[in-house]
Amino acid sequence: MPHTPEHRRHPRITLSEAARLLFDNDEERNCAILDLSLSGAALVMPHPVMQGIRCMASFDIDSGSTRKRINALGETVYAQAIAPSRFRVGIKFIDMDAYSELLLRELALEHPAN
Repeated sequence: MPHTPEHRRHPRITLSEAARLLFDNDEERNCAILDLSLSGAALVMPHPVMQGIRCMASFDIDSGSTRKRINALGETVYAQAIAPSRFRVGIKFIDMDAYSELLLRELALEHPAN
C-alpha cells in the first residue's frame, strides 16, 4: 500500500517525467514518475512489479537550462491497480550517487512540498 504522508521521511515533489527501471534480469520497463522525494518515488506503468524487487531507476530532470540524469538503486514497495493496464508502483531508494542526491535536493528546494 502507498505510504501515508505521516510515514514519509521526505516531502514529495509532484513531477511528470518519463523514467526507466532496469531489473537484475536485464529487463527494462518504461514508466512515468508521479511524484518523488529523496527516499523514493511513485511511478505509473502498464504492468505491476512484485514487492521487494530491486531495480535501477533512471530519469532526467530540468536543471537550469539543461537536462540532468538521476540514477538511483531502489526496491519496489507496492503495486496498485489504478485503471486497466495502469499500475501505481512505489519504490524506495536504497542508494544513489552523490551527484544524483544533490540534484534531488536542489529539485526539492525549487518545488513546494506536497
